[in-house]
Amino acid sequence: MINADKPKRASRKTLPPSRCWFMTKRKQIVKDVVREMCGLAPYEKRVMEL
Repeated sequence: MINADKPKRASRKTLPPSRCWFMTKRKQIVKDVVREMCGLAPYEKRVMEL
């Protein structure tokens, strides 16, 4: 018999692995636009000099 006073235990839902590192077309376009507008970071400029 099931005791009516105790709540039923819920199992955790397994989530698919996140792919936030995946570069979509939209992300790439945004990244390129930001790079054009802001330019290179100081450390990137130094690397280019070497």
